[in-house]
Amino acid sequence: MVMCRALLKHLNPKKGSKVNTIDCFYGCVDDMCASEFFIGYTKGIWHDDSRPVMLKLKDFPPNHSYEEVLPRHYDEFICALPLREYTDPKTGVFNISAAKLPPHINKPDMGPKSYIAYGNTQELGRGEIL
Repeated sequence: MVMCRALLKHLNPKKGSKVNTIDCFYGCVDDMCASEFFIGYTKGIWHDDSRPVMLKLKDFPPNHSYEEVLPRHYDEFICALPLREYTDPKTGVFNISAAKLPPHINKPDMGPKSYIAYGNTQELGRGEIL
């Protein structure tokens, strides 16, 4: 819920605070209210035929840097990196793409990205299709 509150502060309320989700059973991509996704994460969501829904966020955060969207989580993630001189996306002295490329060069997306999902294959009786 901490991540949900932080995310809702950043998302545009005019757009309804939507996130892209993938239903792993049907393989369809849909927009869902971020708070609804996270409520489903804690309490569960079921299909009409009483099967639990298996959802994951697609490409999160989609068009923003993780540091912009969830700054506190970003800081915690960076602090947890092993061998930070190689892995830190900004200050890693041995991370060539982060520290050594000139500022005018487009750098690759250094992430991080989150893979947030809920549900499991035992609940559905078949494997994840994506």
